[in-house]
Amino acid sequence: MVSVNLIIPKILFITSVMFLALGGALGFIAFATEPYYTKELTLYSYTKNSEITIALLLKPNNIYEKTTVILTPTNSTYLNLVEGININYMFKVAEGVLIEDYSLIISLSHPDGWSKNYFSITDKINSSIYRRSISINISEIIMYMENICKQISEKITQFDIVIEVSIRGYVKTSNHSISDQLLHRVEVRIDLLINRIFVRGDLIQNARTDEKSNIQEINYFLDFPITFMRTFSLVIASTGSIEFIAYILMRIKTKNVDVIKGFEFKYRELIAESKDIIELTEDNINNVYVSSLEELVKIARLLEKPIIKTYKNNLMYYVVTDKDLRYIFELRR
Repeated sequence: MVSVNLIIPKILFITSVMFLALGGALGFIAFATEPYYTKELTLYSYTKNSEITIALLLKPNNIYEKTTVILTPTNSTYLNLVEGININYMFKVAEGVLIEDYSLIISLSHPDGWSKNYFSITDKINSSIYRRSISINISEIIMYMENICKQISEKITQFDIVIEVSIRGYVKTSNHSISDQLLHRVEVRIDLLINRIFVRGDLIQNARTDEKSNIQEINYFLDFPITFMRTFSLVIASTGSIEFIAYILMRIKTKNVDVIKGFEFKYRELIAESKDIIELTEDNINNVYVSSLEELVKIARLLEKPIIKTYKNNLMYYVVTDKDLRYIFELRR
């Protein structure tokens, strides 16, 4: 039968190596990985679209095939062929509902820098899309500016029809209400000198609003949080270290036992084992403790006395007795 003293150290060694390897591998992964990562979360998002369409109503003519021409920054039209202007406005909010105050102001701007309000309108918006149309007579506008310029004895040659849309309020999404505003401005140039009408500015404005927030998310490995894996790897590695230390201590103890067995086998003709406990505190005998078993063997041979092996509590004694002297080597069991 294999001795338990031989099996236990082997088990301790194998399990300690396994725990140290497992703890080291898990610890390397856990401590090389951040326990948390930053995730960008969109709180709300919506897109605003503001569009001004300027349609010129033409007098009967032989130049344009259509009676309506859409004015853009890339084209112009003969002013004397224009009878009226239709201003169509559209505002749309994607992924939200607009709840705002709307105002549209048409003013006439002189090249000298002064301007006069010609038309204005206000409204309430409570939807995701809003439309409004306004028609103005170009002849009336020109006459209006000419009458004003007569007051300063000046003949008007050009001026701007300024279309300015202002929207203020808030946009309501599924979970948020966001304060918002918009200003959309275009200028229609009336040039009497060269007989042209054209537009300046962006007829379409698109703007996207996003609000994002960074949140900390827990990192996982094998469905376990990294913080737990760090602690777990330390526990596993510590267990392996404790078992390895226990293995070393048992190996030292086993080595001592092997030394004693080797000694007893070598000097078996000198050693006799006694089951009786030797009293070491007798008054008429002096105890002399030697430093090694080899020294005790020398004394036994010189005195031609046997070495008595006996036990007391957790101690093992090798004793050589000669009259009133007792030579002792003490060893913990």
